[in-house]
Amino acid sequence: AEQIEVRGLDGRVVLAGTFDNFVLPLGSHFALVLPSHQEGMSLALLEAMAAGLPIVATDIAGNRDLLSSGRHALLVPAGDPTALAAAIERLLDEPELGVSLGVAARERVAEEFSLAKCVEEHVALFERLVGAGGRQPSASTKRFFG
Repeated sequence: AEQIEVRGLDGRVVLAGTFDNFVLPLGSHFALVLPSHQEGMSLALLEAMAAGLPIVATDIAGNRDLLSSGRHALLVPAGDPTALAAAIERLLDEPELGVSLGVAARERVAEEFSLAKCVEEHVALFERLVGAGGRQPSASTKRFFG
């Protein structure tokens, strides 16, 4: 936080360590930077993708499940602050790259992680599970899931 102030970046950099800081509208931000060492399916990444934000994240399994480096985001090695800074600087120097990454990420989240797609995949899973057990879905389950 001190370095943010020293470098004159107050109001431009948000350390989202608390919920109160993170509720700012994503569309008003330059990029999402996620320097995690471990992630599952990051909701923060999905939200940034949906907002069309350029993303710089660490190249770890959970992030690679959502993003392809150079296509949807810039992925850097975990624990490498120099690579992280270089990726952020690249987005600053190449705004068109940030736009294209954001567009591709938004398209990916819309195609693969929309509510409709998630419901469809859950219904298919439930149908496979029911089929494996020899039972058929109940009328209420069919009515709810279609």
